[in-house]
Amino acid sequence: LAEDCVAVVAPSNAYLRGLCFGTGWSCMRGFVEKGEACARITLPDNAYLTGTGQSGKCARGFARLGDFCETIVLPVNAQLDASGNGWDCEKPYRKIQGACLLRN
Repeated sequence: LAEDCVAVVAPSNAYLRGLCFGTGWSCMRGFVEKGEACARITLPDNAYLTGTGQSGKCARGFARLGDFCETIVLPVNAQLDASGNGWDCEKPYRKIQGACLLRN
């Protein structure tokens, strides 16, 4: 039996992958697959695309709150954590009910 070859057509904002399975195409950086198309990823202010280009993350000093990246308000005796999207207390203070307090 002869097999038919069907041309793979990539939608706008996509590129051909050359794979024998799936759609045969992938969306470009900054776009995500939605059905048979590639939709632009919409980022809130103070956000950037992650390394894969398929999702976003809030910039350092901002935290995700629903669809927004809100400024992190640091309590007294606090600093941004290693991720930059949260906070920790400076030593010897401890997080207690949203503040940095000395624990007795």
